[in-house]
Amino acid sequence: MKNSNVHSILSELHRMLGNYIAEDFIHASQYGAITPHVREALRALAREAGRDSSRAVTKPMEKGHSRPSSASVPGSNNQSSNPLLAIVNMIRRSRRFGGTQSMLQFAKEMGLNVPARPKEGRERLAKRLAEAILLAPEPRRSDIVAQLAGNGDSQTQGWIDVIKNPRT
Repeated sequence: MKNSNVHSILSELHRMLGNYIAEDFIHASQYGAITPHVREALRALAREAGRDSSRAVTKPMEKGHSRPSSASVPGSNNQSSNPLLAIVNMIRRSRRFGGTQSMLQFAKEMGLNVPARPKEGRERLAKRLAEAILLAPEPRRSDIVAQLAGNGDSQTQGWIDVIKNPRT
């Protein structure tokens, strides 16, 4: 096999692992019109994708940072939800992030250390951004998630609050 073919195959695998989560591979493996070998390959990819996201959530915390909890992620429950996946899904659904530059700008505005990487796709950057959010200390992490969800205080919202609740 030519080296270029090996690199192409590995590149495509890494792209798929960056674009899809474990559940996507599991759903694909349940499709009826695939061979048993392809089904097993999809399940192996699901295990690999799950391993990547679990490492991101369980990596050791730096001094002064608290362990992320799913209680800080809107719409998640503690037993069955992965906080990393919840935040990645929020980033995916947000109209705010049309591309990688908007994600990098958001990270910069929030004071997160998410450096740009050459040829990095939107999905992989979304995962890195979610990891950086989870590593933030708790009060700050909640603020960032609120901004991400679109619930952050804006100047307009501030004026609406003043009008609704005037101080006497």
